[in-house]
Amino acid sequence: MTNDLLQRGINYLVTGAQKDREEQDLRASEKGTEDYVTITLNLVKRSGTYALVEIASPLVSLVLAPFLTHSLSHAEYGVLAVINTLIALVAGITQLGLISAFFRAYNYDYESRKDRLGILSTAVTLLALTSVPFSIIVISLAPYISLVLFNSPSFVGPVRLASLVVLLQNLTVPGFAWLRAENRAAIFSFLSIFNLLVTLGATLILVGLLHLGISGAIISVGVGYAFVVVCILPTYPFCASFRVHF
Repeated sequence: MTNDLLQRGINYLVTGAQKDREEQDLRASEKGTEDYVTITLNLVKRSGTYALVEIASPLVSLVLAPFLTHSLSHAEYGVLAVINTLIALVAGITQLGLISAFFRAYNYDYESRKDRLGILSTAVTLLALTSVPFSIIVISLAPYISLVLFNSPSFVGPVRLASLVVLLQNLTVPGFAWLRAENRAAIFSFLSIFNLLVTLGATLILVGLLHLGISGAIISVGVGYAFVVVCILPTYPFCASFRVHF
């Protein structure tokens, strides 16, 4: 009799423990499912936001390409293509691969808010130290560069404008990288798309209405980057206090 009661008590305890484990496993499974769903939804939302930027950029280029070929002569369009290639090359050199390095340092090497903002100010400082002197050098050597690239000194102005475009573009790099690292997809997309729209509108006005030719097309790109700089750069002293990580 006593043994039966004892056995029943043990069975009851074991059964209760098993039910508790099953309930815990079920709750953990449901929680894990909810976490996966939340992660998936956030991923889709952010990917869709960034995808708008990826779509907008070639779309604006598609609109501008026939407009520029119609507004510029064949020689001018060729010069513009060379200058755009030069801007891309120089920007890649002067940016020092800081985008990848920034994400590595910001997301993995440092955890505190103070250190991460120090990484932001360090990136701004490094890009300023490379871009400003380089722009000054290009502006000074613009007649020689124009002669070497185009066999003519007639494109000194566009070469100098291109150096300023590189400077403005580089100043936007830390801001865009910071927004992506902070998962601020909406602000990143807004600034990127508005940058493209400003460039588009300025090109239509400067090239189409004012007939500034190559210089107008380059200035339009610079105006787009300047908009981003005006929106982001003033926040750097407040957020980062320009604390440099040597």
